[in-house]
Amino acid sequence: MRRETHVAQAFGAQPTPEAVKAAIEADSKAATKVQAIERERSAEWLAYLTMATSQRDHMLDREDQRGSVFFWGWRPAMSWMLLFLWSWNGVILPVANATAGTSIVPIPWEHLLGFAGLWLAIYGGGHTIKSVLGR
Repeated sequence: MRRETHVAQAFGAQPTPEAVKAAIEADSKAATKVQAIERERSAEWLAYLTMATSQRDHMLDREDQRGSVFFWGWRPAMSWMLLFLWSWNGVILPVANATAGTSIVPIPWEHLLGFAGLWLAIYGGGHTIKSVLGR
């Protein structure tokens, strides 16, 4: 149960923040009741906080193991670059040429397709090799 539920039960109120607040403000011994609930539930709340702290520490350790931005960032950077190049060739450049009256030559589609295929082979194939070798 959530803390608000326990407090609401102790004060005989609905388990909503507004109802609990009104019940606490109306009761002259509210601090004593809340302290009693905190004593009763302290082990449960401590276990929850310990678990949350452990999860946070685990996530921070994983972030520390990632290394530098270059170590992990080159793959998403290459994917974003490919997305930009396809957008440039298929949308941005034709619109720019039509509106500005220019004749900028696009990247040859076969070069773009070859580059994208090479990237998919490196990125996707690398993940396949990693999963097969178990690394």
